[in-house]
Amino acid sequence: MTIRENLRRTAPVGIVLAGVVAAATTVFAGTASAMPTDRVQCNASDVNVWVSAEIIGGGSHDYTLTLEAKPGVSCYVSGSPTLVDFLTASGEVAPVAISTATPIPTPRVVINANHLAQIDINTRDEAGTPVSSLRFNIPSSGENTTTTIAWTPGSIAKHAHFSAVRAVPRRPSPPAGQV
Repeated sequence: MTIRENLRRTAPVGIVLAGVVAAATTVFAGTASAMPTDRVQCNASDVNVWVSAEIIGGGSHDYTLTLEAKPGVSCYVSGSPTLVDFLTASGEVAPVAISTATPIPTPRVVINANHLAQIDINTRDEAGTPVSSLRFNIPSSGENTTTTIAWTPGSIAKHAHFSAVRAVPRRPSPPAGQV
């Protein structure tokens, strides 16, 4: 048998085998690639965070942490913040007892251009400890989740309870010149 005859017999097998490999590569590569609907867990660099305060009767104070996705970001959070510390002006950890919502399976909260996430902070007494910032890990298993924000209320009670994160639709901004 000559080389030419061998090529004529093996060429169709090689072409079929190459086609099978190409088809399998296309199928499996499509499965492994990210879909536009996939969401990633938020990192601290993905979100802006701020606090707002509401004084409730009877000495209780409630605060809300709001997490907003930066422009072009869509990510998710789930659960309660971890490694929470209130810091004094000198950077020392303030003597504030912290509790968080019981870790149970919580739904993913998507943060994007249309949705915010919020975490409620409840306190039960008036005795304020002066603090200047709040450091915590956003409720995500992403990388680099530690963030520190200014604590604009200025002080916090001796105990603070942090809720699980919840979804909040973003309200549209009023037209220019209107409030």
